[in-house]
Amino acid sequence: MVASLTNRNLNSERDNPMSDEKYSLRNYVNIFVPLMIYVIISLMVEIAVASVLSFRYILTHEDGTSLDVKAISDMVNSGYAEYGSYISIAIALVCIPVFVFLYINDKKKDKAYERAGASFYVIVGIMGILACICFSNFVDSLNVDGFLKLFSQDADEPSYSGNTVAAFIASAICSPVLEELLFRGLLYGRMRRFGWKFASSAIVTGLIFASLHSNIMQAVYAFLIGTLFCYVFEKSKSIVAPVVMHLSANIFAFWANEFNLLSDMYEMDKMYFYFLNILLFFVLALIGRFVELRFVLKTIDRSEEEL
Repeated sequence: MVASLTNRNLNSERDNPMSDEKYSLRNYVNIFVPLMIYVIISLMVEIAVASVLSFRYILTHEDGTSLDVKAISDMVNSGYAEYGSYISIAIALVCIPVFVFLYINDKKKDKAYERAGASFYVIVGIMGILACICFSNFVDSLNVDGFLKLFSQDADEPSYSGNTVAAFIASAICSPVLEELLFRGLLYGRMRRFGWKFASSAIVTGLIFASLHSNIMQAVYAFLIGTLFCYVFEKSKSIVAPVVMHLSANIFAFWANEFNLLSDMYEMDKMYFYFLNILLFFVLALIGRFVELRFVLKTIDRSEEEL
């Protein structure tokens, strides 16, 4: 018995060889390399778009007049606003294959993995829609007398521009896949692999995720729902679960904004509004507990599966 316990401890140490130096500089670099890759690719795409727009302006002003730097800057900014959805799609198309490769490479280092059936992902999708409603209402309830809007003057402006199809592809499909691969699959996954606790990993990932959103209201919402995505990823051990959850939340949010599906909810009496929020939070918590107890399946050892 003593020998088997000793061997088990040694095996766990071998499975996580860097757990004793989880806060080393090397591990920090490994954790945040994917984020640096994302920032570099985003900057390269935006610089390419700015170069094309500037070159187009120069071609249309070949009459010898001096170039107006402010006019070029205004054209670039208007181009970003006009083609924002297409820029987001381009960034996603470049980043997603890179992050998929990194995620698969990271998963090879894990000795065990888990499987889930279709019913699990249906439940996770429902959780995504409920989370979208709950956290949106929670953030709205915090906006007492416009307090949050003092810090978010552009809160009512759309995050994605362009036609409806492009905006839907960018916000409801590309962004969830890209963000879950980056924040949950790579950043959070590497933090946990290097020995970070769940709480610290989820909070740090959530703060970084929130910081990339355009205003304080979106940042609070992103932090809350991002932490929930970490919880689902932690329990399922599969990136598919938070991707499905994020997809369902963003798809619902997109069409809810397009067709004002929740307008009646925001116009109801405050007391009923808060009661509905509490009820939705309770249902969301029950489903989360059900996922934890029922759909976290047995861990399958790869070495046993290969036999």
